[in-house]
Amino acid sequence: MRKEYFNKRIKRLIDISEKNAAFIITNPATIYYLSGIYPKDRATLVINNNTAMLFLPFPEKKEVGNVQLKAIHEFKPTLKAIREEGVRIAGIDETSMSVYLYRRVSKFFKTMDISSMIFELRAIKDKNEIETIKNSLRYTRKLFDEIKNNVYGRREEEIERDIKIFALRNRLSISFDPIIACDKHSANVHHVPTKKTIKASSNILIDCGVRYKHYCTDITRTICNHMTKNIYANIRNIQSEIIDSIKDGSLGKDIESLYETLMKRDNFKIAHKCYHGIGLEVHEPLPEVIKKDMILCVEVGAYFPGRFGVRIEDMIRVRKNKAEVLSNF
Repeated sequence: MRKEYFNKRIKRLIDISEKNAAFIITNPATIYYLSGIYPKDRATLVINNNTAMLFLPFPEKKEVGNVQLKAIHEFKPTLKAIREEGVRIAGIDETSMSVYLYRRVSKFFKTMDISSMIFELRAIKDKNEIETIKNSLRYTRKLFDEIKNNVYGRREEEIERDIKIFALRNRLSISFDPIIACDKHSANVHHVPTKKTIKASSNILIDCGVRYKHYCTDITRTICNHMTKNIYANIRNIQSEIIDSIKDGSLGKDIESLYETLMKRDNFKIAHKCYHGIGLEVHEPLPEVIKKDMILCVEVGAYFPGRFGVRIEDMIRVRKNKAEVLSNF
């Protein structure tokens, strides 16, 4: 993408802050969002007056796109120079900045937390981001097509290995450690795959995702047995009703309230929230007001300890009057 693309994002951040401030960012995903560079090592992005400077241990170039690359030893002199320009406030993301760096920055500036501003900016996806996520989902569909017909008679950890090999083979990475859980293991929301063998009669829960051009997917499918088919149908109906309720302007509290009502109606206990944001990170915070072009994961599950669990998770795009399901597979 051209540097003008990232300049617009930086300008939006400056505009919504409404203060004469520098910005100091350490979250790798946010660094990529604002600069187009995804650091492989520890890095700090400093933005001042529309100028972006990325501090790295060993920069190999002086500039990439709209970003000046600088060595870490230049960080302190740069902060001093910015202060001498009259800047007294530094916007920081308190959710990712280390205590050590916070103390260094605090010697030069009064700090303000801009994490909510950043996450709200990142929550609304532009056309390029949406297309990238759709491509990531195409790979995810291919992944599920490969593994769903090759699970019986194999161990949970073997399926996990297959998912990781698929990612490597397609020059992707995984969004998170896959959850492969059969029978009573599927009642554990965050089960870690074991040597347990999957049988033809097993109830199988598969929760996984891939990362394509830094954008994540997160999809859950349950392969039911005779004991879980009816529960699956109920969970699918609950998820569909929740998705149908989501549109531009929906409130998070209303979505969760509907979720609680529907789960109570069908006598299911709630084990987790029913939605979360997704994009450059697999779980991204969302504001209370859901807006057009946000990408959400909607997940509904029912869990019966010692017996089985059923979960369905899909990714949706929020539209003006409805939600569009992106993971129709």
